[in-house]
Amino acid sequence: MLSPAFPTLLKVSLKTYYRNRQAIFFSLFFPLVIMVIFGLLNLGGTPNVDIGLVDQAHNPVSAGLASALKGYKAITLHEGAQAQELAQLDAGKRDLVAVLPPGFGTFSAPGKPAAATITAYLNQGRQAQSQVSLAIMEQLASNVSFRVSGLSQPYTVAAKEQQGKNLTYVDFLVPGIIGYSVMSTGVFSLAFGLVRLKETGILRRLIATPMRRGDFLTAQVVTRVIMSVIQVVILIAVATLVFKFKLHGNFLYLVVSAGLGATVFIALGFIIAGVSRNEDSVPAIANIVTLPMMFLSGVFFSVDSVPAWLRVISDRLPLTYLNDSLRSISVDGASLWAVRWDFLWMGVWLVALAVLAVRSFRWESRA
Repeated sequence: MLSPAFPTLLKVSLKTYYRNRQAIFFSLFFPLVIMVIFGLLNLGGTPNVDIGLVDQAHNPVSAGLASALKGYKAITLHEGAQAQELAQLDAGKRDLVAVLPPGFGTFSAPGKPAAATITAYLNQGRQAQSQVSLAIMEQLASNVSFRVSGLSQPYTVAAKEQQGKNLTYVDFLVPGIIGYSVMSTGVFSLAFGLVRLKETGILRRLIATPMRRGDFLTAQVVTRVIMSVIQVVILIAVATLVFKFKLHGNFLYLVVSAGLGATVFIALGFIIAGVSRNEDSVPAIANIVTLPMMFLSGVFFSVDSVPAWLRVISDRLPLTYLNDSLRSISVDGASLWAVRWDFLWMGVWLVALAVLAVRSFRWESRA
């Protein structure tokens, strides 16, 4: 149970946070600037298209068509089952899904193909990209018809429009920036603030008073969680006003995810505050920890193309779980139950970091 002094401690903690210009810069202003810069550059706005290929024929002709698709630099090819690829199209992650039917590339009778039609499902939400994809598929179908000897009927592409989301780079960027901002608040603001209190001797004098240490620490945690929620509101508002960002999921779910992520990085902030000898050492230690996560957890770009050995590491970082849950909620409209595994692993990280924080945190400055 918290003591009656807790509201006063929380008020003081909030005031201290507000007066810490360095912490505010790293946790709010810096992420906001990054979001605006990357959003304006629109680094994801390339003419590349995502095509899903469902090969139900599994023969040299269908393999040749797949190989031809891979030869286009503008195409990112994904191969999988039909249900899986159509689900990706519905989620806005495919511009077209081409289905090569059983018997494609074979003959049912001399000169007569067993299956002459490629079914192409188009993403209505991304008309420009889907039409480019369709044109490529029609060209490839013509090339296959030309290469297969004895063909009396050319291969054709039957287009079927299907409603999918029109995802942009901003849709990918905003949840990542929210995750990065939450991480910065938990790590930089807490570490800077506590080390400064230790260096000035204020923390030592505080624990000499009747103040309960648990109340003080809880006030620090609640302050950062409150600031994380405020950051989510500000970043979503700016993204909506400036970049026409559309939140597909429940905003409260987004806040819950950010709040859980904040507690994970607050625990990390306590560890950094504990091992830092002075305020000057905080940025070095904090950046050693946060910079790899910033680039390996998909804040600015997808990490799908990183080497497999590095993907094993990146997939298990706490910021990756936070960003994945934020994107699932923001882009796919996922429920809290749908992101339960991300929450579970963030909980595992929270327990592990909390144990380390208890062992490493000191109330007085290190010699």
